[in-house]
Amino acid sequence: MKRLAILSAILTSAAFADIQSTSTTPAKENPHQISAGVDAFWQRLKTRSYTDNGAFIGSRFSYQYIKPDALYFGLEAMLAEGRVKTEYEPRFDFWSWSYHKKPNAHFTSYWLNTETRMGYAFQLSASSITPFIGFGYTSWEPIKNQHYFMDWFYTTAGVRINQKLSDRVDFGLNTKINYAFKVKHHARRNFPGEKFWGYEVGVPVTLHVNEAKTHDIQLQPYFQCVDIKSNFFNLGGRLDFIFRF
Repeated sequence: MKRLAILSAILTSAAFADIQSTSTTPAKENPHQISAGVDAFWQRLKTRSYTDNGAFIGSRFSYQYIKPDALYFGLEAMLAEGRVKTEYEPRFDFWSWSYHKKPNAHFTSYWLNTETRMGYAFQLSASSITPFIGFGYTSWEPIKNQHYFMDWFYTTAGVRINQKLSDRVDFGLNTKINYAFKVKHHARRNFPGEKFWGYEVGVPVTLHVNEAKTHDIQLQPYFQCVDIKSNFFNLGGRLDFIFRF
């Protein structure tokens, strides 16, 4: 977990190495955005037999092409490591005619996600609205080194809204809905899983470090419902350091 955070810090420092640039190029002429940062979240999964709760932290990287009244393209990837506590539900034992509960367990987990998006950025005075569609992949290893993981491919659709509050600060709203259509469980023998729907809501706040708006810092609290049918969600925040050119 520490190694992921250190790697993210090194890359974000490199991205801001030229922060003293005196360029006065307007922001609209810098449609390319490269960012690196940290993704930290709390994950909860509740089933009939157990409940998982754990804190994750990892690195995230992204590229976006966004220009007013033009086609939009986005690509991002993240990898996080977490420490999860499993609490088992009591079970009734007919032999002793009483309830028994297994002791709590702690595991190391991994969460990986990649996603690509395409859309169109509509410019409306001081705000922009970008509807998009996309495609993604998620891999989840709930217990490290147990020869089991679950992954799925999904399609996504949503909208990204950005509102200029001042010359230095922007406020946004990112929403999307996901449909996992190819779900697999990987163990000694692979077997398919059920398709499911999910959604995500994020509220990014962007600080423009310089007047040319070539360097930004963005904080985005978010809520991600992984599977609408089950109590499985991630609640966290993303801190990104953005370079525009």
